[in-house]
Amino acid sequence: MSLTTQTPPPSEIGTASGQRQRHWLGLPVRPATKGTFDDVLSALPHFGRQPFVMASLNGDDLGINSYLDMVYRVPIRQGERPVPVGVVSKNYRLLDHHQILRTIQESMGNRKLDLENVRVVAEWTIYGERAHFSVIFPPEEHFTVGTVGNEDEMRFRIEVFNSVDGSCRLMAIAGWLRFVCTNGLIIGTALMQLQQQHRQQLEVEELGRRVGEAIESTWSDKAKFERWMSAGVETSTLVPWIDEEVRYTLARTKIPLSPGRDCPVGSMMNSA
Repeated sequence: MSLTTQTPPPSEIGTASGQRQRHWLGLPVRPATKGTFDDVLSALPHFGRQPFVMASLNGDDLGINSYLDMVYRVPIRQGERPVPVGVVSKNYRLLDHHQILRTIQESMGNRKLDLENVRVVAEWTIYGERAHFSVIFPPEEHFTVGTVGNEDEMRFRIEVFNSVDGSCRLMAIAGWLRFVCTNGLIIGTALMQLQQQHRQQLEVEELGRRVGEAIESTWSDKAKFERWMSAGVETSTLVPWIDEEVRYTLARTKIPLSPGRDCPVGSMMNSA
């Protein structure tokens, strides 16, 4: 299952100097912040909202929009000013990135996970309007398929996308990732899929509950993988299936046919 279908991830755009500048929906993306939950939270910007107003031309009066609010980034350092990042409706539910990440942290902590061994990789746009978090679970047997550090290792993780300006929905998915898979494909059952608009009825507690359920489901999901991996497949059966079935179903994909190597399947269909 690809994570790029509903929420386009950061992409790379060439610059005059030849360096690759990462962008997300047109905005530059800051270098990734990596570490524990607390490491990322300490670097993550905060946001607030206020009425959408504009000073009159003479500067004496304020014009107020009764239907819209402005979202702004809270000053990070002393002497900085708030930075406006978006305009939203009065019905918009501002869900700060901190609230999202702390909800996941609390849910994992309630299930006695070693949070110091949880690796969080976070990236956000220049002012923090949009953020993407990868929460990679500890290298424990419970959350690992294969041998830790081996080419075939898969680790359970949670991927979260969020915005504070309404540019994308809150999206969260939990699954297993093979780290050497160059196409970033998440395989296996999606134990958690959550996609919600930022409306008043949005409940962040739902995210915490879903995370807990996904963690509790890892045992059965891991057992399924082990059954798959123990099943032998004859090349004489596999190749025709790829040529006849997979080729006409998927326009472009890569399937790991041998350890550590992704093999192209078929050619891109004209209808892709």
